[in-house]
Amino acid sequence: MTGGALARFTLSFTRTGWHNPSGYPRSNLQRVNYRLEEGALWRDSYTVLDRAADSEPQSVLLLDQVDELRLTFLPTLEDLQVEMGGTTLDTTNWVENWVADSATPGAELAPPIAIEITLELPDWGEMRRLYALPPL
Repeated sequence: MTGGALARFTLSFTRTGWHNPSGYPRSNLQRVNYRLEEGALWRDSYTVLDRAADSEPQSVLLLDQVDELRLTFLPTLEDLQVEMGGTTLDTTNWVENWVADSATPGAELAPPIAIEITLELPDWGEMRRLYALPPL
């Protein structure tokens, strides 16, 4: 998983559970990218994990008229801060980019504990969604 302003795509990950009702000879893993392009939120998926330069994604327009898309990532449970009363999470200190350190070749980046996605829409205003990720 990678994401944020410093990543190639706003959010990119490999997911499991890709259904194969036709029994094609392929993996049950799928590469998925989300990107904001000219005010439109797109989801790209690929039929192969190890893409060649000419691999074309299957692109689906998810939402039009998006002013802004922001992601923040919770690295560990120790970084979790709950505001007074225990009903609201403080996400102001979460990490804005989830990319491996390119100065350390071969370094692996563990997935975050949670992701907050914030959309700014002209008709609905700010929409925030928090996703807790299952441990691997």
